Amino acid sequence: MTYGSYGSFSAPAPRTEGTDGVAIAAAVTCLFGIVPIILGFMALRRIRKSGQGGKVLAYTAIGLGVASSIVGMALFVATLAVLPDIMSA
Repeated sequence: MTYGSYGSFSAPAPRTEGTDGVAIAAAVTCLFGIVPIILGFMALRRIRKSGQGGKVLAYTAIGLGVASSIVGMALFVATLAVLPDIMSA
């Protein structure tokens, strides 16, 4: 195996300015359950490849998406638990 001459290494991806649009979309939809989770992971993958900003937005959207999904499921279960009492009244 031969190596190239000095300076033939691959440089990291150049940092482009601005925030990734998918990260912004994930943050905007942070209360809609599964949508921000999917968009957040998509944004993290794009940010890793492009070097754009928005990593904190993506992580925040994933966290809030998980939290809103848990609250939504808890409300659904609570509704199912109370529903028989409401129907019999």
